[in-house]
Amino acid sequence: MKSWVLRCGAGLIATLQPAWAGVTTTCPAGGVTLSTQSTRLPGTLTSVDLSMLTSNLQAGPDLFSLVVEPAPAFHGVVSLRIEIKAVPSDPALTCTDPYSMAGVNSGCWLQRQIVDDITLSGVEVNVSGLWSGSARGARIYTASQLGRMPKRAAGDIAAASSPFQQLVSRLGSVPAGQIHLRFSVLCDGKELSSATLRGDYRPVERPVLLMPGGPVRSGYVSVGSTTPTFAWNGSLTGVDLRGNAPYQLSVWEIPQGVSVEDAINRLPLRRLATTNSMVGWPGTWPSLEPGKQYVWRVDALKRGLADDWLPSELFGFTLQSGAPSTPLPTEIQGSVEQSELLRLLANLAGPHRPRVEGILRSNLPDPQSIQLDGKTADIARLRDLLRELQMQKISVEAVETTR
Repeated sequence: MKSWVLRCGAGLIATLQPAWAGVTTTCPAGGVTLSTQSTRLPGTLTSVDLSMLTSNLQAGPDLFSLVVEPAPAFHGVVSLRIEIKAVPSDPALTCTDPYSMAGVNSGCWLQRQIVDDITLSGVEVNVSGLWSGSARGARIYTASQLGRMPKRAAGDIAAASSPFQQLVSRLGSVPAGQIHLRFSVLCDGKELSSATLRGDYRPVERPVLLMPGGPVRSGYVSVGSTTPTFAWNGSLTGVDLRGNAPYQLSVWEIPQGVSVEDAINRLPLRRLATTNSMVGWPGTWPSLEPGKQYVWRVDALKRGLADDWLPSELFGFTLQSGAPSTPLPTEIQGSVEQSELLRLLANLAGPHRPRVEGILRSNLPDPQSIQLDGKTADIARLRDLLRELQMQKISVEAVETTR
């Protein structure tokens, strides 16, 4: 047992030994606690690559870190087991699954490795200046630090050659699904403590705009309302993004003589963060003005180690003469389907909108009650009709309501 002798001049003042001298451990239950830290999990990720999901030498910023803390009287050498597994949402996507993982059904291994020879000590040593380099107390291990530590060879599933890596190489992208991370501290082969993290992955897709207007490269489509409704198809509606809005709607006015590229490089005329893929004209926005040209875009959130945005194409529109200016109420008391249906029907009414708005406001429609050619017309069909109306492929000649 190594000891230290402190001398002053020629006289011996004190002999100090490590505070764990004489302390023995037999891997007691509760001797070590393990916890995980992550700023992005749980929650849904919409942009990932394999390096950020594992501990490896190429890992950049860390998705996770571990806190390993021994009890005050614990001193010993432990191992740390890293288990990371993906479960694709598509049941047809399967992988070789040679090992079970606690609490996780069959899936695709990303990593299963053990780091040995980690010395832990929770002993308190209060000798100022002499023990600053000793191994004791809580340890924090980041994903990139773990990636640089030697792993046990037997039974390894390394990230670079994992079944999930092979699946991704075959598909060309990371498939949607769940990511499960489990870490455990082992002492003499016995598990002392474990901690888990879980996240969902939903690949972000470029939003597809529906209305108002059309692709700006084809010109500016005339619309019939000074307060149009914006609608698009998006992949993130209803996804748990931990309080972040999945979409950002931007609208620009394009002045005469200014290119679209120059205009959108400036601050947008109007901007709105939203969780929905259909947005009524906000009451705080000024109405459109006849003769002016507008473009709009929707950006979808790329939530990975940091936030970024995936933009849609640009749609352009202009206001036709004599368009009605009465907006729908900014808040509608009813289900999400009823609210969307109300906006669709009001916009489909076109120039006859004032005639039906009062009825729609006082009698929220049943989404299953709309008939078109004798068949129930679902919301998707009404969206298509409204887009055709906005593009002037169809017109509304009359509106009739019955009770």
